[in-house]
Amino acid sequence: MAAFVKFWGTRSGALQSPSKYGSHSPCITVEAGNDLYILDAGTGLIPLGQELVAKRTHKELWLMLTHFHANHVNGLIEFAPLFDPEFTIHWAGANDLEMSVENFLNQSLQAAYQKTGKAPVAQMDFYEFVESTYNLNAETKLSTAYMNHPTTSLCYAIERGGKKVIYCPDSEL
Repeated sequence: MAAFVKFWGTRSGALQSPSKYGSHSPCITVEAGNDLYILDAGTGLIPLGQELVAKRTHKELWLMLTHFHANHVNGLIEFAPLFDPEFTIHWAGANDLEMSVENFLNQSLQAAYQKTGKAPVAQMDFYEFVESTYNLNAETKLSTAYMNHPTTSLCYAIERGGKKVIYCPDSEL
């Protein structure tokens, strides 16, 4: 089975003008079969969300945050699937003692409501990961490791069909 990785944003901060290297902050997708895994929610999440709503090929999404720094989450409030009841979003991130994934996202979604006047209507659930290995489904294994970065941060390894993708941004040696 083929897996596809697409970089929707890789900048440390969003650029106001186009660049041949892109202008969006971190957002990566890993598509494997019918599953779509989204890694980070920078401004690259905005065009991804528009495409997801337009195409409607993936309505169940895993969105995994490495950490809560602004450039890794600043696309959240404009993520189109949030405002579509046909979508299910499994939110995941580090088990951070200072703020849970659910609390962080509730604050972010409140900001989305204040900006857009639209309340999120997608089906949502929340997962907090520690450094471990998880079975996301019968075919997909997720491994997590803590990164050396201010605040609690995770690195993700998604493995399926003998192939592995590792996403480990913002890790200082």
